Amino acid sequence: MVSMSARLGFVALLLGVASVIWIAQRGADELHRFRSTDPRVWEADIAQFEREAVAPPASAGAITIIGASTIRFWETAAEDLAPFEIMRRGFGGAKLADVSFYADRLATPKPRALILSVGGNDLFEFAGSDSTDPEEAAAACMALLEKFQALLPDVPIYYVAIRPPILDAQGRDPSSKVNQRLREFADSTSGIEFIDANVQMYDDDGQLRDGFRAWDGSQLSSEGYAAWSAPIRDRLIRDLGASESSAVQ
Repeated sequence: MVSMSARLGFVALLLGVASVIWIAQRGADELHRFRSTDPRVWEADIAQFEREAVAPPASAGAITIIGASTIRFWETAAEDLAPFEIMRRGFGGAKLADVSFYADRLATPKPRALILSVGGNDLFEFAGSDSTDPEEAAAACMALLEKFQALLPDVPIYYVAIRPPILDAQGRDPSSKVNQRLREFADSTSGIEFIDANVQMYDDDGQLRDGFRAWDGSQLSSEGYAAWSAPIRDRLIRDLGASESSAVQ
């Protein structure tokens, strides 16, 4: 049996390899934007979302999903969350402060529901970026949810649990603490819900199941997305009902 320390070492190696691949693929400009603390580096992405929001077949009745690379690369979102109409708003290595800065623009047009999948990039050092203490990240997540609720007072808002493993310098996973805080927050806050989409993703040892990781070691494969999205779709159907509609990307 592989020891836990060996598993942690392997995960750290994967993250390191993913960092190198990510830099090679995206280039210096993308690396600068990921490391930047100025949200305005994402202005071009947000402007593109706004153009898409007013171009056919965009609709104000879509479910808006906001996040970073997990949402950005979720090309099968329309199929995975069918029959709901989907508006993806995933950009680069978005962090909590970035999403908060653009919250009013990301919340337009008014959606049927809003799904937030963000916070993981704040928790670990990647490509030279600094990590955030999990308690601070949890507080920032709560403040962001409250901000969206103020912008969209009658729209149901869902927070999707951060995907582990995100390891700190000591090999610990701070995402579990953030997820727990957000679960408690949602339980006590009307209009905000928590979805643990990780339930089918990991084995009893907390390791991502075989075949769920993309070739770069950090993103999800198509099988991974199918497993990750199933609890999200089930929750939307339970809360909103299901009706035939087209999808917007």
